[in-house]
Amino acid sequence: MLDVEDFIEERGGDPQRIKESQGRRGASVEIVDEIIVLWQEARAAQYEVDQMGSEINALQKQIASKKKAKEDAEDVMLQKAQIQGQKQVKEKLAASKRDILQQKVRLVGNYVHSTVPVGIDEADNKIIRTWSPEGFDLNQKLPLPHHEVLRKLGGYDSERGVKLAGHRGYCLTDMGMFLQVYTQINTLGYPADSNQKPGFDQLRS
Repeated sequence: MLDVEDFIEERGGDPQRIKESQGRRGASVEIVDEIIVLWQEARAAQYEVDQMGSEINALQKQIASKKKAKEDAEDVMLQKAQIQGQKQVKEKLAASKRDILQQKVRLVGNYVHSTVPVGIDEADNKIIRTWSPEGFDLNQKLPLPHHEVLRKLGGYDSERGVKLAGHRGYCLTDMGMFLQVYTQINTLGYPADSNQKPGFDQLRS
């Protein structure tokens, strides 16, 4: 994740590099300038808070001096209380601006490395190198993955699983369901097919 100061040139950041990275990613480039503006606003809001803090400290010194000299400090105390109330409002505003700034920064991803090919999908990827185990023949017929074997045995139904549970969902049917039930530590106390009726498939999602 990028830091706020990565966007600020005067703080050692490089906004142009971030813009180039955003362009390679196919993401918004304008967001970099938006973050810079938000940082300036947040800094200005915090500056007002700091200035009010300095005023309050100066007034507190006046109050202490007046009390030491046994003078009336009521007017200065009222002025201090008024500025303290204004400062609380400004502090909330500054905190809000910082939160908005941080939320915006989180929308920008890390730097895209210069070696990453530019493209809109995986079709634009480049093959850097390939690997296969020693003695492996790429032309030989590959064994079926376990879910295809189970599908051929009538024990796996992905279409119904997706309808029930969404993406990557699946259902175990008949042979697949029995296999799962009988390999569990806590098995059913009766055969899983004891209630199966002709023309119906047993199903577990």
